[in-house]
Amino acid sequence: RGGLSGSESDERSRTEWLAVAYRMADTLSTLADKTPAGDSQRSKYESEARLLFRDVAATPGEFQQEARLKLARLGRAGSDAESFRQFDAAFAAGKQALELGSSARMAARLAAENNPAAVEELQQQADENSQLAQQRLEQALALANRETPPGELNEVRYYLSVLYWQAGRVHEAAVLGGFLARRYPDSPHAERAAQVALAAVERLVLDAQRDEATPSAFLRSEVASIAELIATTWPESSQAGAAVNLLINVALAENRIDQAEELLERLPEAARPAAQLSLGGALWRQAIEQAGQSTPEAAAAAS
Repeated sequence: RGGLSGSESDERSRTEWLAVAYRMADTLSTLADKTPAGDSQRSKYESEARLLFRDVAATPGEFQQEARLKLARLGRAGSDAESFRQFDAAFAAGKQALELGSSARMAARLAAENNPAAVEELQQQADENSQLAQQRLEQALALANRETPPGELNEVRYYLSVLYWQAGRVHEAAVLGGFLARRYPDSPHAERAAQVALAAVERLVLDAQRDEATPSAFLRSEVASIAELIATTWPESSQAGAAVNLLINVALAENRIDQAEELLERLPEAARPAAQLSLGGALWRQAIEQAGQSTPEAAAAAS
C-alpha cells in the first residue's frame, strides 16, 4: 500500500507539472501568433513554446496528443548548431560547450586585472558557447527516449534550467527546475534545480509587483511550495534556512501567525533573531488591531 501511495503522489506531481508546462507553451504560442512575422520576439516565443511542447509531447498523459499536434504546427526551429541524431552526441556536445563557456568566463574575470583589452572578446566567447550549449542540450532533450539513462536526462534538464535562468527565460527555468526537483528529488542535481526554480518563481512575483499587478495565486503558492520542498527534502543544506525564512514571511504576509511561530522552530538558533523580530512586529500589529476592535467606538461601528 505504501508503494502505491508513493506512486500516486509522484504521478500527481508529474501530471500537475506537465499541465503547467502545456498551458505555458500554449500561451507562448498564442503570443507568437499575435506578433508580426519577422519580429524577433515572435521567434523567441515560438522557440520557447516549442521546447515546452516537446517535453509534454514526450510523456504519456492528458496533454500528450495536443502537445504533439501543436508542436507539429509550430514546425522545426532553425539552428546554427550542428544537427545530431543521437542523444549521446548532442549531450556530449552540449557539455563541451558549457565547459568552454565556463573557461572563457573565468578567463575574462582574470583578464579584468591582467589584460583588460581581452575581456570583451572573452566574454563574447563565453556568451556564444552558452548559446551553443543551450541549442545542443535542447536537441539532446528532443532526442531522449525510453532508453536514455535517467541520470543523464536529468543532467540535461538541470543544465537547461540554469541556462534559461541566465538567459532571462524565467518561465522555462521555473518549470524545468521545479519538475526535476519534484519528480526526481534523489537526483544529484535536484537540490540545485529547486534553487533555480525558487529564484525563477520569486522573479516572476517581483516582476508582477513591479508592473503594479497582484501576483497570481499560483505564483504565490509556488513560492511557498518550492521553499517547503527545499526545507523538507534538504534540511541540512545551506539554502534550507533561507527557505524557512521565506515560508515565515509568506505566513506573516497572510496573517498566519501560529504557522509562522511553528516555522520559527525549524530555523537554526543563529538564524532566528531576524525572524523573531519580524514575528514580534506581526504580533504587535495583531494586538493593536484586536485592541481597536474591542473599544466602544469599534463596537458601535460594527453594530
